[in-house]
Amino acid sequence: MNPILPLHYAAPDGEPRVWRQDPDTLYLYATNELVGCAGDEPVQHVWSTRDLITWEEHIPGFDAREAVDFEQVTALPASDCIEKNGRFYYYFTAGGRQCVAFSDKPEGPFLHAVPIPGTEFPNCGDPAVFVDEDGSAYLYWGQFYLKGCRLKDNMCELEADTIRTMLLTEEEHGFHEGSSMRRRGDFYYLIYCDTDRGAATCLSYAVGRSPLGPFEKRGVIIDNAGCDLATWNNHGSIVCFHDQWYILYHKACFALEMGGRKACMEPIYFDERGDIREVQMTTQGVEGPIAASRRLEAYRACHFQWPERVHEMDREVACFYWKEPVTGKKLLALGLTLLGCACVCGVFSGGLSVTVPGVLLGLGAGFFYALYSVFGRYALAHYPPLTVTVWTFLFAGPASLVLLRPAELAEALAAVPFETVSMDFIFALPGQTFEDLR
Repeated sequence: MNPILPLHYAAPDGEPRVWRQDPDTLYLYATNELVGCAGDEPVQHVWSTRDLITWEEHIPGFDAREAVDFEQVTALPASDCIEKNGRFYYYFTAGGRQCVAFSDKPEGPFLHAVPIPGTEFPNCGDPAVFVDEDGSAYLYWGQFYLKGCRLKDNMCELEADTIRTMLLTEEEHGFHEGSSMRRRGDFYYLIYCDTDRGAATCLSYAVGRSPLGPFEKRGVIIDNAGCDLATWNNHGSIVCFHDQWYILYHKACFALEMGGRKACMEPIYFDERGDIREVQMTTQGVEGPIAASRRLEAYRACHFQWPERVHEMDREVACFYWKEPVTGKKLLALGLTLLGCACVCGVFSGGLSVTVPGVLLGLGAGFFYALYSVFGRYALAHYPPLTVTVWTFLFAGPASLVLLRPAELAEALAAVPFETVSMDFIFALPGQTFEDLR
């Protein structure tokens, strides 16, 4: 079910891999994004599964603080891994160039990283690696236009005469970033983040007859637009596991500042021509239909209806104070709060009337309501405005006593004979005394 990992893990930019040594296990290499919109860690955990339901975490797959001695690495976005001749190679970006680390196991740890000459800034991000059936290896990298090159047998140097600088472009293919190469039959599929629908929310694909192109754009595989207010990109790739192809992608949950971008999977299908039919985001993912009576967590929702999304600047300002655009119900709740506080203060002043202090307290209560909407922006979504109004009254009633009649309140409290209050008043049940409890 989507997302495929537990809620507290944000694992975008995923690369799914099935290695020939273990065809019954699928590995996931993904960015270790910090929940809370705090960026990415210089550590990548590797995940594996044998049934696409239960995932095992391998910690750490790659720790740049241990593996890299030539550069201080603070983040590891959109990395990739490949196997060749029984050894595993982990490709990542550091210091404005592509780098590679090594391991004898698919889950790592990957160590002894080295930079790859010829991949320096500019246009150096999001490496992807591919090994063809004849053993030749290729590296891809770049943003807005994609570079590609054949690797030497040592997997850490380029064959410079094979470099191609415009395999994909933003103008022709909508290429934004995050490429990934796969082969199916005689065709090579480049999966990438696409901007042709106005934002970088699509995972699209281009097809060629060679690992270095040329490539023809064929279409969109999945579009994560609408999954969350904060969505701005989509990374992932396709993989064949147990004779079924899947698309792995990410979607934002609870907005980036709360939930980060979560890894998701959907089954995909090819037609006779080799084209991939576009699929929709689903909650069920690879598990199949969900029982109608099953309770689900809110973060598993895939689509938000358009009226609930906030884009325009004026609505953004309203959203800051109210969480959502101003509505008639919210205005009614605020009006009731204002009037109610004024009447409450009137009652405490000796009569049911609207008083100046009551109006001021009502404004304060309204401000409290606005603050509650900001700091409780997710909790408020579960309660109607009337409920919030009631709670505001509960705060406003005692506050009116303190603010409007402090002298009388102090005098009343001073008259209470606290020294006569016995412990049985506090602890005893009806019919019991404190001595009985002993």
